[in-house]
Amino acid sequence: MLLVVTLIHLLSGRTTLAAPSTQPIACDQARGGPYGPAMTVDICFSYYTRKPLATTFSAIRNRGFTCVHLVDYGAGCSKPSRMKPVADAARAEGLTPVLCIYPGTHSALYAAHPEWRQRMLTGIDGKCDWRTYLCPNRSEFVTAYCEQIERQMRECGFEAVQIAEIWFENWGGPQIEGQTNARYACVCDACLEKFRRRTGVDALPMLTDPQSPSFYQKPENAALYAHWVNMRIQTVQDFGKAIIAAARRANPKTCIKTMYMSDARVALDGSREFLGTDLDRMIKEWQPDVLTIQDAWQDWLQKDLQPGFIRDYAKAYRDRVRKLHPNIWLVSHADIGSKPESKRSIEWIQSFARETLAAGFNAPCFYEWHISTMADPEK
Repeated sequence: MLLVVTLIHLLSGRTTLAAPSTQPIACDQARGGPYGPAMTVDICFSYYTRKPLATTFSAIRNRGFTCVHLVDYGAGCSKPSRMKPVADAARAEGLTPVLCIYPGTHSALYAAHPEWRQRMLTGIDGKCDWRTYLCPNRSEFVTAYCEQIERQMRECGFEAVQIAEIWFENWGGPQIEGQTNARYACVCDACLEKFRRRTGVDALPMLTDPQSPSFYQKPENAALYAHWVNMRIQTVQDFGKAIIAAARRANPKTCIKTMYMSDARVALDGSREFLGTDLDRMIKEWQPDVLTIQDAWQDWLQKDLQPGFIRDYAKAYRDRVRKLHPNIWLVSHADIGSKPESKRSIEWIQSFARETLAAGFNAPCFYEWHISTMADPEK
């Protein structure tokens, strides 16, 4: 049957059954391990229980990757006793395991401490897509979260950590097209009280009520709203510092990798206002070893996105970042399968890696192995 199907494809000019390219991922080879091409692996997906870890990690290594970002968002499947054998299996296949965390999201703490949850403008308790957010303005949460990170680092022997998507939800600000942004956060009691102490103003009407004297879109309230934006940025900065300190308590030589949600092709520096992330401050104050410039969803959801889109990101950030931190290792990022439209071919992935180098980055990283065409190319 396979011979017949193959013959039909050959006669019709289609080549979908051709063997995929095995060309390794292009990268700057001056550094390896956590600095090289990275593939994200979320071990909570059942895919990783259906085949030997050695087989999976061998396949990743043979594609030219030097490290794997092992995702931990506080679920039972990623607790230290279950993460350690995975990290060990990656090392056994010549890969550097990197603890990949999504600060603010920790399933166990979210379930155990409802009082720490973020609150969004319409009352949603910190849920957005697959993530459940806890508020970094809650000192008790920050302490508990950092203890979790330190324990994971120590027990699994991680030598690197990837701080992915450290932000406040949601892109677009408090209002979108004149309507309250349902998932804009956080307006929990801790955030509101912190702002009230600084300004004497209640942030809720400022963010939601066009009739309020303090409504943030009124020109006379620009400075007041700037206080709100800067408070959120300071919270993210402090949270990141606490995480880095926890990782280095476990291992003083930890390679610190952080991710910046880029907006190069959307609204440059819009992340300051919308997400509470300030690129310049992240670099200057955290001094990460590696900076990953994350592709914006407005790009990766494009079915016909060309690999060369990364050149626009380089134009926006490369020189700016290296002026602040000349020795920083710059990494690109591409989603390669979270949605049907973002499912990229192996050839696209390899081309993206080449474009990454041509644009002046050092290496690429990708999300995520099992949803990518690289995992099971025969399908």
